[in-house]
Amino acid sequence: MKHFNYLAAILILACGIFLADNVMAAKPSSKPLVVASPMLTHTLDPAGFESASFMRGMGLAEGLMRITKEGKIVPELAESLTRISPTRWEIKIRPHVRFWSGKAVDAKAVYNSLERTRALNTHATPIIQKLSFRIKDKMSLIVETEVPNPAVPFLLAYFDLVIHNAESYGPELNLFDMKAMDLTGMFKMKEFKANETATLEANPDYWGEKPLTRKITWIEIADSQARAMALQSGQVDIATKISPESAIGLERLPHIRLIKRPPANTRTIYLNLKQPYFKEQKVRQALAWAVDRQAVVDLACEGLTRPATTWLSSNPAYPETQSHGYTHYDPRKASSLLDEAGWLQKSGGVRSKNGIPLRFTLMSWGSAKPVAEVLQSQWRKIGIDARVLHVDYGIISAKRKKGDWDASMEAWSTFGDAAALLAGQFSPNGPGNYGGYNNVETNRLFEQLSQEQDLQKRRELILRLDRQIIEQTPTIPLHPRPYLTAINRKVVGFEPHFRQFDRIITPGLYKK
Repeated sequence: MKHFNYLAAILILACGIFLADNVMAAKPSSKPLVVASPMLTHTLDPAGFESASFMRGMGLAEGLMRITKEGKIVPELAESLTRISPTRWEIKIRPHVRFWSGKAVDAKAVYNSLERTRALNTHATPIIQKLSFRIKDKMSLIVETEVPNPAVPFLLAYFDLVIHNAESYGPELNLFDMKAMDLTGMFKMKEFKANETATLEANPDYWGEKPLTRKITWIEIADSQARAMALQSGQVDIATKISPESAIGLERLPHIRLIKRPPANTRTIYLNLKQPYFKEQKVRQALAWAVDRQAVVDLACEGLTRPATTWLSSNPAYPETQSHGYTHYDPRKASSLLDEAGWLQKSGGVRSKNGIPLRFTLMSWGSAKPVAEVLQSQWRKIGIDARVLHVDYGIISAKRKKGDWDASMEAWSTFGDAAALLAGQFSPNGPGNYGGYNNVETNRLFEQLSQEQDLQKRRELILRLDRQIIEQTPTIPLHPRPYLTAINRKVVGFEPHFRQFDRIITPGLYKK
């Protein structure tokens, strides 16, 4: 009996210590977190270009639904989402949620936010144009679609559909007015210096789980190596978008943890189809066959990603697409296609046709310069002269608007409603259809998909679209863009997410 009591006492003491440690861990941390990122939010308006995704990741903004790290769609500011007919859904707003200003987040506020996004955010166009909203009562909205669409939860979780106080921001884009900022996130923006720093403080009136960290400073450090050095020296606690080259050194350090979860995006070469050489399908196909994707991954990305055979093949929900398209490296086929198209090579030089050399400029930005240089080398082997121009993304965007460009690289997320995402890239009015792709057969498949109600048939149509698009090759898929995050091991509670820009900051994140 004494032996039993002795063991019991030890167990009780151990449990007490365990519970005490957890109680202490649950207390707010007085230690601020410092996060280094290659760029801060583009604007302070969630309807501005790509700003909503930054604001979600920073813990400033939220949507009606969100995507968990396991890939499930769950309510966020919505309390529930219920399908009440084939084309109609009901959203119940979570009670007692308020914007930073104290204004209630009710059905009217949510409606105004969504309609402001519809009016101002072109990036959200392929998603929100499929949905119409009306207010049912004070805390409920009805969402309607023209045809039955089982992907409505995915659409409402789209990162650009964050809920904001439309009255505070006003009817036009309000890009850098911090006083107009009125969101719902667990952190508030307290100070912002464009292209320099952002200071966030915990929202004391946050509706959900209170964050353990009370203050976060974000620092913009454009150079990946400089971000890595800042983390290594202890200047920052978390460094996002670490390049593969920088990651090698960090991985060897005992006080650094490297997060390498594969993302669901595809780094893609967008081709300006108005350029004479890119109007030719055989030239586009030749460029794609001449890419040794595994070598690109190994040489330019340090093996920290994998090849993508089609644009959709990085989406974990469509593994079949990995057998479509450019599944291997075939420079002989590429050369044969160019010969057939009349682009001939003499004495190992640059191919030409009617006296015009096959020469174009490939624009890269961010961490893509090594990728562009490997591609340049690979294409040179079959007589194509690609000149690399590494610039700021704003320059790429401006050149595309003017039509003054040949080819450029960037990566879009492939996870979500595949029909909407494909339409955003390859339908005539898609915001990601930079090159002006407009194909009768592809458009017909999009039309069929918009009318199809059966889930299995929709999936089959999406797979047919994937095969049709890659056959036409209006763009050239490369690989999921490596998105590496490195953290000091004193940081506790970091939750890796396959959409790395989503919820970088979570309630349980703090520094010991």
